[in-house]
Amino acid sequence: MENKQPTNTLVEGTPSKELFINMLVKDITLKDAIGDLVDNSVDAANLNAENKNDLRGFSINITIDKNHFDIIDNCGGIEEEIARQSAFKLGKPKEYKVGKHTIGQFGIGMKRAFFKLGEIITVESTALKSTFKIVIEVPKWRDREDEKDWDFKLDSVTKGEHSLKDTMTKITIDDLKEDAKKQFADPQFLIDLKNEIALENLFAINKGLTVIINRTKLKAPPITLISDHACPV
Repeated sequence: MENKQPTNTLVEGTPSKELFINMLVKDITLKDAIGDLVDNSVDAANLNAENKNDLRGFSINITIDKNHFDIIDNCGGIEEEIARQSAFKLGKPKEYKVGKHTIGQFGIGMKRAFFKLGEIITVESTALKSTFKIVIEVPKWRDREDEKDWDFKLDSVTKGEHSLKDTMTKITIDDLKEDAKKQFADPQFLIDLKNEIALENLFAINKGLTVIINRTKLKAPPITLISDHACPV
């Protein structure tokens, strides 16, 4: 008797969203997650500055309490097309070219920060040619009936010309994770965060970038060069 081969030989290999989220945030701290969001803003400032050594006029403002987190910058915004095609993709497309003055490398920083910090994420952006808003409710996205549906949907989009000074990106995170609620209520956490962000962005701050956390403008030590003259014998 002839044995017929099955016509469907597909083996399911799609990862579960729950596993993906847990693995993505497993080895990062809350300060790392916030640092990732700051990195994105610094990248945008470097990209849009006429002079890469002068970041005056660009700012990043972070507000944190035990129930809420938001970060807003005026560093150029995210174009609607980029939002649809790559900004919210879980990893950079293979054709993506890392910019010369950028920090981010793998396209996961913003998304893993979302998952680390909270359950409801709102992103609003005004770029040079468009504006958009997107609201991501992580539990609803994670628990969709179609487990292969990993996409997000923009809530609103408008086209229009804007000057660089009118651009902005605002990320608001609500329904914080329990760890975030606990640490955000700790004054020492905020002190450590300010010190860490200031140190990590030493060069950008010394170039004039303004970084504010809970109404405190961060200061970084000036950059000094060590003399290369040989010491006398």
